[in-house]
Amino acid sequence: MKNIFVSLFLYGLAIALYGNLVQQYDHENGASSIPAASWNYKEKLASYTDRERSHRQFLFNEDSAGYR
Repeated sequence: MKNIFVSLFLYGLAIALYGNLVQQYDHENGASSIPAASWNYKEKLASYTDRERSHRQFLFNEDSAGYR
């Protein structure tokens, strides 16, 4: 039972130290506090909305025949 607690403690400590290391690396390189995965998601969402904008304008335009 003692081994489980020691293992969990060391695992938690490793996660905390890794998070601190990543945060220091980001600040040293001048990056913002936004993780890369979050930024990548926002870029993909922006490109999707730009790509699909023409389709949505056609479908929801009141003057188009596709609307009626």
